[in-house]
Amino acid sequence: MKAALVTTMLAVSLSACYSTKPAQTTFDRPYSEKNRAGDPIVAVYFGRIPCAAQGCEMRKVELVLYGREAGRFPTSYWLGQVGVGQGNERVVSEGTWTVRQGVTDYPQALVYALDANADPTLRYLWHVNDEVVLVLNAEMRPRAGNGAWGYMLSRDCAAYGPRSYSYDQVAGRFVTQPSSEAVCSELQLPQG
Repeated sequence: MKAALVTTMLAVSLSACYSTKPAQTTFDRPYSEKNRAGDPIVAVYFGRIPCAAQGCEMRKVELVLYGREAGRFPTSYWLGQVGVGQGNERVVSEGTWTVRQGVTDYPQALVYALDANADPTLRYLWHVNDEVVLVLNAEMRPRAGNGAWGYMLSRDCAAYGPRSYSYDQVAGRFVTQPSSEAVCSELQLPQG
């Protein structure tokens, strides 16, 4: 009788510690709102692109561009990558970026060029419009993806600050909240 009571109390105690219904989780952004010189964020782009490393399905990429005078003058960038299947280690590179023109067959196209500190496969980005950039190869052509992932990064228009993810009980996963498009329209991107 005493053993049954102890077993029941232990089971109740352990079940109180285990919850299968998370409600929400929040993460701070891995980059700062301003760079070391105090320049604000001009744009943030993110995406999932192919990964060539053994055992790596894709890379999660986040690129933050900083600039002066309402973004008219590019200053620095923060580039974070996580290889899915390679652990949760984020590889970060930082440096300067510039704006130039010229993509193969599109000589007037706007290109964001990251310095030599960046991953060589992500150094050149074609500013297709204010919402999308395409990753270019060294010959200034859009990089070809594979059947699962492409080389497009989308603009993140959410205001700077912690990100909250609600738990979708039906899907059984965390989901992001829709961002406000008004924030993107307030930011000016360099036009070359």
